[in-house]
Amino acid sequence: MKRKLSLLFTLLLASILVLTACSSQNKAGNTTGTDPNLADKAFNETIDLTGVNKDKKSEEENGKRVIMDSVALAQVANVLDIKLAGVPTTKLGRMPKRYDNTVQIGLPMNPNMEVIKSINPSIVYAPDSLQDWIKEGFEKNKIPYKFVDIRSVNGLYAITEDLAKEFGKTEKFKELKKEHDEFFAKFNEKIANKKKPKVLVLMGLPGSYMAATEKSYVGNLVKLAGGENIIKGTEEFKNLNIETALNDKPDFILRTAHAMPDTVNEMFKKEFENNKSWSHFDAVKNNKVVDLDSSMFGMTATYDYQKGLESLYSIFYSN
Repeated sequence: MKRKLSLLFTLLLASILVLTACSSQNKAGNTTGTDPNLADKAFNETIDLTGVNKDKKSEEENGKRVIMDSVALAQVANVLDIKLAGVPTTKLGRMPKRYDNTVQIGLPMNPNMEVIKSINPSIVYAPDSLQDWIKEGFEKNKIPYKFVDIRSVNGLYAITEDLAKEFGKTEKFKELKKEHDEFFAKFNEKIANKKKPKVLVLMGLPGSYMAATEKSYVGNLVKLAGGENIIKGTEEFKNLNIETALNDKPDFILRTAHAMPDTVNEMFKKEFENNKSWSHFDAVKNNKVVDLDSSMFGMTATYDYQKGLESLYSIFYSN
């Protein structure tokens, strides 16, 4: 039976199954301790919506019933003042309050297709990082959908502009773009003469983690903040070879979570305590291992990106 995985672990399925049989560190330096049952739990978890949607409503915008299958996309709709017919359920909060009484469709990685069908949406927007996970369900249930790339700040503004044109919110988009340009004019000036720190970014899921490149959203923020990512590649995430990473001498190691942040943070803590290879990194010796706020440094771009960049500025340049 085909296993459905998010894009994060599509690249790592084979190694997840192999690594579970290995010791805590193999010769290549790849981390292990992987538990595929935890990964399955994160991606197959469902929410009982019985009673949740009582008295909740679906609203139309310009005659269209729009569902956002992402907190980040709901935030885009919020800044554009767009009414929604459905929003995802989130355990991490951060859903705009205006959608508190909007019908919930379940977790973004595993939405309830029956609830979505009952809303009779004109379209469902979802991050393309979830495409392998939910596309089949949309097509099987004949639900109109559009996957969008919001792995970067530029991608965030691209979908915002598209929605602004679709729903007559172009004046609001002009305001947002002006704020963007003014922010980056000041921020880029602030980091212009700073020494670029070398950075290793780890993205975790319960039981495993990967190294993030600049093609990921957190990697995009690191780049915008003036950091040099030691992990290169055209994909978002790559297997980590600890020995190679050690030779690249990162000044900082940043850790964040794709799902279940409390569990992932504990996993990272144990990994760095038990895997002695990490003790050789200067970033570890110099106390420059930082756990990022996964609500700001996740898989998809949000309008918290300015806070994220200011946070990275404090991390990289405070000393």
